[in-house]
Amino acid sequence: MQITDIFFRVIHKNYSYFAMAMQKGKFYVILLALGIFLMLASSLFNKIYTYSLQDLAIKSSGNFLKKSLACKQALKQLSSIKLGENSLELNKLFDTEKIGVYLFNHDSLIYWNNAQFPITQNLNSFTDSVGIIKLRQGYYLYVKSVNLSVTGVAICFVKPLYELQNNYLKNNFIDWTGLPKDVGMDLSPTAKQSVVLNGKTLFAIKGDEQDYLPHWAANTGILFLIAGFLIMLVAILINIKTGVGNLYFSSVIAGIVGLRGLMIYLKWPVFLYKSVLYDVQLFGNANSQINFYLGDILLNAVTLLFISVAVHFQIKNVKSLAVKRYGSLLLFAFIFLIVNQFNHALISLVTNSTLSFDFLNIFNIKLPAFIGVLALALYSLALYVVLNKVISFFDYDGWRGFFQFALLSSIVCLIQWIIVDTSHTLENYWFLLFAVTLFALVKLSYAKMSLGLGLQILIMSF
Repeated sequence: MQITDIFFRVIHKNYSYFAMAMQKGKFYVILLALGIFLMLASSLFNKIYTYSLQDLAIKSSGNFLKKSLACKQALKQLSSIKLGENSLELNKLFDTEKIGVYLFNHDSLIYWNNAQFPITQNLNSFTDSVGIIKLRQGYYLYVKSVNLSVTGVAICFVKPLYELQNNYLKNNFIDWTGLPKDVGMDLSPTAKQSVVLNGKTLFAIKGDEQDYLPHWAANTGILFLIAGFLIMLVAILINIKTGVGNLYFSSVIAGIVGLRGLMIYLKWPVFLYKSVLYDVQLFGNANSQINFYLGDILLNAVTLLFISVAVHFQIKNVKSLAVKRYGSLLLFAFIFLIVNQFNHALISLVTNSTLSFDFLNIFNIKLPAFIGVLALALYSLALYVVLNKVISFFDYDGWRGFFQFALLSSIVCLIQWIIVDTSHTLENYWFLLFAVTLFALVKLSYAKMSLGLGLQILIMSF
C-alpha cells in the first residue's frame, strides 16, 4: 500500500511532464500512422484504377455509346431547324461536347454549326449509320441519319494524325474516349481488344504494356505517396529530436536510404512511372542511375534533406576531439554527396529536359519546372543544415580549425572536379567560397539563417 501511495504521489507531482510526454508520443505515432496509411492508400488507389487493354476497350466502348447518343440527339435538333436559321443550341453543343453537325441535300452541304472539321469527302464515304471515318486531320466518330434526299451527319474527334509531333501536338486519343496516351489504334481485322458500338467493331487498341493507368490517377497517387512519405519522415524527425540511441538512429537512416534505393532499383511503385514526374518527354537522363527522372531528383533531394536534419538533431554537444575529427570526416563525405547531387541535378535539368525556366515569363512556366527548382532548393537547404553542424566541430585552436575546415572543403571541390571533369571553375569551387564565408560568419556570430541562405543563393547563382 505504501509503494502504491508513493507511485501515485510521483505521478501527481509530475503530471504535467507525463502529459506532455504522452502527447508528444501520441503525436509522433499519429503522424507515423498517417504517413504509412497515405503511402498504402496510394498503392490501393492506383490498383483500383489500373486497367488492362481489354478493360480499356470495354470502358471506351461505353464512352463511345454515350457520345453516339449525344450525336443522335444533335441530329434530332438538326432536323427541326429551318434553312438559313442559325441554331444557338447546336453551336453550344460544339462548344461543350465538340460535336459538329452537317446537313446535306443530296451531295450539297446546306447547313453546319460552328465546327471546323475538314469535311471533304462526299456522302458515300459515310457508309453506315454509325462508324469511324478518317479525315484529313485524323479519325472521327460519325452518326448519320437519312430522310429522303436530306442527310444529317454528326461527327466528333477521336484521334489526331499529326505528321510531326512535339510537346503540344501529339497523336493521343481525345480525353472523352477514356484511352490513355500510351495506347494506339489498331485497324487490322485480327485485333482482339476491340472498341465496340451497337455490336459493331469500330477499331481495336494496342499497347506495349500489360496494365495502364489514367494520367489523373497516376498524378493523384503520387501526391498521396509523396505526402505520406513526407509525413512519415517528419514523424521520425520528431522522434529523433526527443532523443534516441545511436543504434536506433543508424538503423532509421539505413532503413530510409535502403527504401529509397529499392524504389529506384525495382522501379517501385509502378504508378510513379506513369505520372508527370516520370515523363521522359519532359525530363530524362540516361547517364544517371539514381536521377534518371524528375521524380527521382525530387525524392532524392527530400531524402538528403531528411538525413541532414536528422544529423542536426542527433549530434548535439560533442566535446571529444577524436569524435569531432572522425565526425567531421563523415559529414564532409555527406556534404560531397549533396554538392555532387546539386551540381548534377542543375546541369541535367538544363541539358536533359524540355522544361522552360524563363522566369521573366512566369505564367508560361509549367509545374514540372517548379518541381525541378524545388528539388534544387531542397538540396541547398540540406547543405546549409549539415554545413552549420560541421562548422561547430571546428571550435578549437583558432586559425588551425579554420585551415583544417578550408582544407576539407577544398578536398570536396577537388574530388568534384576530378569526377565531373569540367573547365568551369565556379561549377566545382562554389562550395569552397560558400563554406569559408559561412564559417567566418558563424565564428563572428553574424550567421543568421536568412543571411546564410541568402549568401548561399547568391553564390550558387553564379
